[in-house]
Amino acid sequence: MASSSKPKIIISLLFVIALGFLAYYLLFDRFLLLTGSLDPRSDRYKIEELAEKRKIQYRLAYKGTGNLKQTIHLNTGPAVFVIYHEGESSYLVELRSTTDSLISVLAQGTGDYDGVSQVNVPVEDAYLLNVITAGNWGIAYK
Repeated sequence: MASSSKPKIIISLLFVIALGFLAYYLLFDRFLLLTGSLDPRSDRYKIEELAEKRKIQYRLAYKGTGNLKQTIHLNTGPAVFVIYHEGESSYLVELRSTTDSLISVLAQGTGDYDGVSQVNVPVEDAYLLNVITAGNWGIAYK
C-alpha cells in the first residue's frame, strides 16, 4: 500500500509545480510574454530598452477607472509612455503644459488598447497628464 502511494505523491507534486509555472507566465505583465510583445524585434521592446539605457525620466505608474488629471514632472528629452485601456468606452490620453496647451495626444480611440507612445519633452517642467475615459486604464512612464 505504501509503495502505490509514492508515485501518486510524486505525480501530484509535479502537477502542483507545473500549475505554479503556468500561473506565473499567465500573470506576468498582463500576458505580454504569451502575446509576443516582449519579442526583442518589436518596437515596444526597443523603445523600452532605449529608455532603460538612458535613464532619462522618472519611473512612475498610474492606474484607475474614469478620468484623471495628474501633474507630473518630466525632464527634457524623450519620455516613453506605456498605456493600456480596457473596456468598450472611448479614451483620450494627452500630455499638456501647465498652461493647458496640448503637447501631445498619447493615445486615443475606442475599446481595448495596449501601446507605447514616445514624446520629446521640450523643457524640464511640470506637465499635466490628462486621461478622459469611463473604462479601466493604466499608464507607466519612464
